[in-house]
Amino acid sequence: MQYTVYFSAAAVAFLFSLIFTPVARTLSFRVGAVDIPRDARRMHKKPTARMGGAAMVISFFASCLLCFTDGGAFPKECLPVFIGGAMIAMLGAVDDIRALKPTVKLAGQITAVLFTAYAGVRIDFIGTPSGIIRLGMLSVPVTVLWMLVIINAFNLIDGIDGLAAGTAALSAAALAGVSVSCGSCVCAVLCFCLFGAALGFLPYNSNPASVFMGDTGSMFLGYILSCASVMGLTKSHMLVSIGVPFLIFAVPVFDTALAMIRRAAKRENIFSPDKGHIHHRLVIALGFSQKKATLTLCLVTAVYCISAAVMSINLPLGALIASLATAYMISIFFLAGKSA
Repeated sequence: MQYTVYFSAAAVAFLFSLIFTPVARTLSFRVGAVDIPRDARRMHKKPTARMGGAAMVISFFASCLLCFTDGGAFPKECLPVFIGGAMIAMLGAVDDIRALKPTVKLAGQITAVLFTAYAGVRIDFIGTPSGIIRLGMLSVPVTVLWMLVIINAFNLIDGIDGLAAGTAALSAAALAGVSVSCGSCVCAVLCFCLFGAALGFLPYNSNPASVFMGDTGSMFLGYILSCASVMGLTKSHMLVSIGVPFLIFAVPVFDTALAMIRRAAKRENIFSPDKGHIHHRLVIALGFSQKKATLTLCLVTAVYCISAAVMSINLPLGALIASLATAYMISIFFLAGKSA
């Protein structure tokens, strides 16, 4: 019966997203949420609606409510996630329309994740190969930092058509699978709903994209995925619970970490946009098409997700698979650097 619920959650979210995305695209143009290619950093050629992520937000909430209220009580642990998610989505929508300052956007993110953490969605302990580490007073700060990293990682990787949606769909599928194996049914439903919503958005966002998800979508995806990882994995007693989320989010986190280091080394504002992201390197330095770059990074994400699933069963084998994916990622930066 549970597996029927999981399939239904993904299917309903997929259909809703497929239906609502054209509506979100039309709404984006009406409210002025349009991305105009004014500089060389932009990868598109014509004005494109950039608040399409609103369709994923609506689809996720609608499918979750249908699944959770069908024959049962609404799980209380999801309420903070929903409220925080609504806060993040509204913040993203305002940014898509009015282009908020990075500091204002960060303050909004901190407010949302602080609320979520204090409402109970937080990392109380972490499972490691050496045993359980209880965080105590560090629980809220660690949770806030983790969620901010994942939110902004998905925000930053949304640079070419289909990449953020594809990466999020794969990450959600991996989290769903591991959550099912851990017995985290509520977390699994959240992940399947997000998987369906992201998958339904992809036909419109694949190259050449007719609509962008904008910060409304990218920050929301990162927020829900970070919440799911906190609810499902970091609270699990699995000995490798600390490693699994890092592997599932490896591509966006790896790219974000290098972006911060790169900008700090150049003494630039860490929030300033540039063309040094891994997807830009593939397209500009190595000559990949947007489709090929997206497919390449999604395949790397899939390998990381497989390694995360394997690691929960066989730690050495999972680590080996992850090492191969990491070696490939490093080679991309090395080759792109030589080609630049």
